[in-house]
Amino acid sequence: MCGYVPFGENSDDPYEIYNEILTKKVEFPGYMKDAESKRLMLQLLNRMPEVRGNGGFPAIKAHQWFGSFNWVWTLFYMHVLIFRRINC
Repeated sequence: MCGYVPFGENSDDPYEIYNEILTKKVEFPGYMKDAESKRLMLQLLNRMPEVRGNGGFPAIKAHQWFGSFNWVWTLFYMHVLIFRRINC
């Protein structure tokens, strides 16, 4: 949504990245103004799994940010890519 990873931007060490995930506050760039997008990202990045899903995948799919997202096409496209990898 905003062009960079939330944790481990400047690190290749997995332990440093894990530490950032556990301790670092999620920050958004100044140009990201959409409150609903921020709310969705904070939900998906929540450290507590029960809050992260908040109703599971169907609830995430139903979120208004994904309103015009074509899930059927995306799943089809992913299957095509997987099929191509297997048969190459």
